[in-house]
Amino acid sequence: MNTYKIADLIIKMNPKHDPLLSQAKAYLINTRELVDFVIPDLTKDVLAYHNDNQDLTIGDCEYIMYASYFYTKLIEYNGIYLHASAVVKDGFCYMFSAPSGTGKSTHTNLWLKNIKDSLILNDDKPAIRIFDDTIYAYGTPFSGKHDLSINQKYPLKGISFIYRDSKNTITKINPNESLSLMMAQTVRSKQEKYLVKTLSMLETILTKTPIYKMGCTISKEAALMSYNTMKGQTL
Repeated sequence: MNTYKIADLIIKMNPKHDPLLSQAKAYLINTRELVDFVIPDLTKDVLAYHNDNQDLTIGDCEYIMYASYFYTKLIEYNGIYLHASAVVKDGFCYMFSAPSGTGKSTHTNLWLKNIKDSLILNDDKPAIRIFDDTIYAYGTPFSGKHDLSINQKYPLKGISFIYRDSKNTITKINPNESLSLMMAQTVRSKQEKYLVKTLSMLETILTKTPIYKMGCTISKEAALMSYNTMKGQTL
């Protein structure tokens, strides 16, 4: 098995197919550090999933099963993922989350075009880990079909839940309103120990991180609005 460092965790795994095999290369390390956990051979699970999802390639099924295993284990290490496109500017991460097809990647691409020195941290499933004083966002190899990700971490500045609209609006929302939105876009394990831990982490994230709801058009003005609003907010 190869050794990888993902979200500051040392793991061993042995992906066999693209896209995960190639996307994980940036996370390969040579270390004597203790391994945090091992992702076992999931071949049987991958084949079973593929049997039920014939429209997907075997590589797509491997990617999904390994991501599920990694992000479930991440909960044990004060971490979750958010289905989001994460963009970095001035040393901070901003996340934009929504159901697939809403326009998360379109919006962060507008940042790249219109906000100087911005870059994509992860375009599909960035990891979030909670430490004593800081909440960090991480790039991971689980980075979507276009593999837009870098193996870095940045403090999380804000999260915006976006929807398409004919005008640009952004509003800060409270933790109670944010919780259901977060739960819809992260791991929802049926195991009680993971569910309790996830809810606890979400409470911490939502009380320490500004959360927004944003209606947006596909425009330079939408990107500038979100950046100028989110960069200046503190709790």
